[in-house]
Amino acid sequence: MSLLTEFIAQQQPRAVDWSESHCCTIPARWVAVAEGVAPPMPAVDSQLEALSTILRRGGLVEAVSQIISRRPVATEHARPGDLVAFAPGVVGAGGIGVIGIVLEGLEPLLAIAFAGPQATLHPVSAAAVAWEIAR
Repeated sequence: MSLLTEFIAQQQPRAVDWSESHCCTIPARWVAVAEGVAPPMPAVDSQLEALSTILRRGGLVEAVSQIISRRPVATEHARPGDLVAFAPGVVGAGGIGVIGIVLEGLEPLLAIAFAGPQATLHPVSAAAVAWEIAR
């Protein structure tokens, strides 16, 4: 079993608790596992605080880019293990958007998002951008 497959299998979707569990929590853990360095996640206690933090950083894509210290690439370049951003409303992403992890072994490429009590799968082609992880 690959590191990515093993990591995904160990994750448990949880109800959103803004201080401990939101759409960026598991992707941030994946970056830590894949690259050996945990991204510096800002502490938030509510959806309003999360939205405010994201807006201060220029939106979800810019916030994630700053936190993981890299620029996004086009989704056509996404590969398994990369992160992707879905815009608000594209896949039920709510008012902020959602971050997913590109899965391996699936065609077309799918990303899994953990943004609540259930993990959901979405086509990578529906994502706005991707970030290369551990290449």
